[in-house]
Amino acid sequence: MKLLLSELHYNLGHVLHQQGDLAKAVMAYRQAIALEPSFAQAHHSLAVALSEQGDDAAAIDHYNQVIALQPRATKAYNNLGCIFVEQGRIAEALQIYRRAIAIEPSASLYINWGKAIGAKDPVAAITAYRRAVGLDPESLSAHYNLGHAWQQQGQQSAAIECFEQVLQRDSSHEAAHTGCGLAYTALGQLDRALDHFRQALLPQWAYLKAFCDWADRQLATDELTLARKSCSQFLQVLLQPTCLEHQSDRESSAKFAKLLPKAVVIETSPHRQAQQQLAQTYLHLGNVMTQYGGTKQYQQAEIYYQKALQIRAQDLELYLRLGECLSQQQRWNAASMLYRLASALHPNTPLIYQKLGQLLEKQQRWAEAISYYRQALQTDGSHSQHLIKNQPSDYKTISLQGADSKPIRRVTNATEPFEFAGFHASTQDWIIQNQSGRYISLLSNAAHNLIPNQVVLANDLVDSVLGDSPEKAVTQSPLTASTKISQTCCEIDVTDFTESAQLHSVCDGLNCNRCLKRIVQQFSPLHFGNGVYACQPEAFESTFHPFVAELPDAQAWMIPCQTAWMITHAITILSPDQYILTDVSREYPGQLPGCSQTDAERFAQIQDIWRATPSNVEQIPGRVAVLSGLSGHNYFHWMVDIMPRFALLQQSGMNLADIDWFWINDPQQPFQQETLHHLGISPERILVGDQHPQIQAEQLIVPSFAGNLGWIEPWALKFLRQQFLKLADAQLSHLPRHERIYIGRANAHHRRVLNEAAVLEKLHAAGFVAVELETLTLAEQIALFRHAKVVVAPHGGGLTNLLFCSPGTQVVEFVAPQYTRHYYWVISHQLGLRHFFLVGTELACAPIQRLMYPSPLMEDIWVNLTALNAVLNQLELE
Repeated sequence: MKLLLSELHYNLGHVLHQQGDLAKAVMAYRQAIALEPSFAQAHHSLAVALSEQGDDAAAIDHYNQVIALQPRATKAYNNLGCIFVEQGRIAEALQIYRRAIAIEPSASLYINWGKAIGAKDPVAAITAYRRAVGLDPESLSAHYNLGHAWQQQGQQSAAIECFEQVLQRDSSHEAAHTGCGLAYTALGQLDRALDHFRQALLPQWAYLKAFCDWADRQLATDELTLARKSCSQFLQVLLQPTCLEHQSDRESSAKFAKLLPKAVVIETSPHRQAQQQLAQTYLHLGNVMTQYGGTKQYQQAEIYYQKALQIRAQDLELYLRLGECLSQQQRWNAASMLYRLASALHPNTPLIYQKLGQLLEKQQRWAEAISYYRQALQTDGSHSQHLIKNQPSDYKTISLQGADSKPIRRVTNATEPFEFAGFHASTQDWIIQNQSGRYISLLSNAAHNLIPNQVVLANDLVDSVLGDSPEKAVTQSPLTASTKISQTCCEIDVTDFTESAQLHSVCDGLNCNRCLKRIVQQFSPLHFGNGVYACQPEAFESTFHPFVAELPDAQAWMIPCQTAWMITHAITILSPDQYILTDVSREYPGQLPGCSQTDAERFAQIQDIWRATPSNVEQIPGRVAVLSGLSGHNYFHWMVDIMPRFALLQQSGMNLADIDWFWINDPQQPFQQETLHHLGISPERILVGDQHPQIQAEQLIVPSFAGNLGWIEPWALKFLRQQFLKLADAQLSHLPRHERIYIGRANAHHRRVLNEAAVLEKLHAAGFVAVELETLTLAEQIALFRHAKVVVAPHGGGLTNLLFCSPGTQVVEFVAPQYTRHYYWVISHQLGLRHFFLVGTELACAPIQRLMYPSPLMEDIWVNLTALNAVLNQLELE
């Protein structure tokens, strides 16, 4: 009877596991083991479920118990090896695989062996995959991974043969179609590549339709919008039934075509039109990168332009844009060769000769430059006006007046990029070293209040420390992503080979996969199944020490906001002797907590950002306080990164009435104006950084950043609640009190919920009310969140209002597969909110996914409705 009961619990766990309810499955398996401790299959299944939840330590323990009970259980060895690989313990994984292979060789063991050793020894990996094929010729995974390995070695024809073996057995295998598409692209056979990409995309036609519907409605004409519209046109042509080879594919595609807002007019060959739209998309994406600027962006733009040129081999605009891109990278010879090729194709175009002349002039090759300028004039005299160079204008006084009626004067007007003298990692060090200025250190006490710690004056020639104890590093453990493990044995997920560059050792700031994984692990996400997770972090220890510095004759520079996607991405503070003060300077993509990037590396990035920007500094009379921040036009960063800097000014002991100007991001948004008004900063004292991006002040007052970018500190959270919760009190009497709210992003230009109608149908049935925050004042938004008991929303600025929720509020955050970020988890952790996140469905064809969303930040969200039901069950709503 005891054995039967344990089997019943095991069977219950197995069914729950198949349904994706990991938490209840784990409970059932544990009950089976409690009744029968030697139940090896229950230990194995429990280990699988625990690993899927992300609890690898417990999973390893149970796999070891399986091996102790059944020493020949090769499936347990196999899965154990997979966990070691994900943890980076490659040597231990290989040892485990050797033991299992010695017991009983299998295709799965050799596949995982190949994946474990592939990065270090690709030839050995190929050998392993071949052995897997020999052991199981019908194994799709063996053929696919062998093809993937050949592809990594540049052997595209061999890769195609392997992928075709997969497709012969499963014609709808999305990864194999994607692999074939990439291989044919590399071979220059774009028509065949597009055929395979099409096959990979067809199962997700509803996702694509939603994207196209939205993109076609956009009216803006900036380069990013144009790229999206071109991508939409490309997808619509690509999935037209007339563009497909097989009748069954035409029938599937017909569903997509009928649901489009209007049929695409195909005036030329469908394949040709698809290619032209693809080239146009690449062109606009390249323009986006060049407009943004910076070495990495120019390198990416070069790739986009080259891809477009592969399709439009004689397109003059592409030659000119690619040539300019190469010039920005100071790759003079490559740019010169490109322009000469363009001149051979378009000999009557004076602009090409002008570009060549400018290029040679930069290299001080004067005679050759003059020759090309003359050739440009001879080719078409009507274009000679383009050759006239703009002369620098005289210094001039602008109309804006200072608080003491002194005019603000432009003091430099250089035509060449500014050269910085160097950098100081610490503002405090510069003050002591130069005996100039003032430094006020602030500490956060146990009650999360700021208190002045010490003031360092210019004549205080003493060593000074921040805080009363050495800095302590946050305890960190390596992140292990949830592993897809079957009830029998597992195989590690394969990342598309084109993304291998992400594995490089250089930190990529806020987008650094290595740092992101480490931070996510700190929140101990528990996987309930179906892509639903709950954050359960332990306490965080802050090592960020705020301060306020006063610097005479110092400068503040910022990159002005230009579009919704070209927002402020650099703030730089310069000492009077032209040194960058890196602890009060910040550049996108910034740094995550615990980042190992050096100050020298950050200085190099800051220099790179400003390299193409001439200095044009304005002298500002009086005392100027710096409040500007990265992405300061964004509600989240405004509240979390900028507003707390005002608290530092308050707590420093300075008389705020003596501050003449607050240098801040352009406060055009209602939430900016409401918060500034509430803090007592009048419009007359605001110096808009976007309009005055390079200033030099008689006295520059620089509060430190309030913490790591997007990571709110406890004292800052307390300040925001103390300041702004009072705004909600007057609203509670007339604002409807909704306990369950959904905050959408239908009006956003990125990260929208594509199947929002279906999501709302389920939420409405559960008592949720959809709210458009754009229609509410800041005070009304605060009141709404203060009263809410459950908040559901996609990752976006609306969730900033979690700052004002009451402890115990439940939060469900929808996140995109490639953009899972921790920012709102920090707020929930500090306030005691119960925070779940649901990972959206990923678009299967990675190359097309990256075309639609060139940055992870832009990726839209498709909510799996089964997962939505699962998370609603976790909320235990009455």
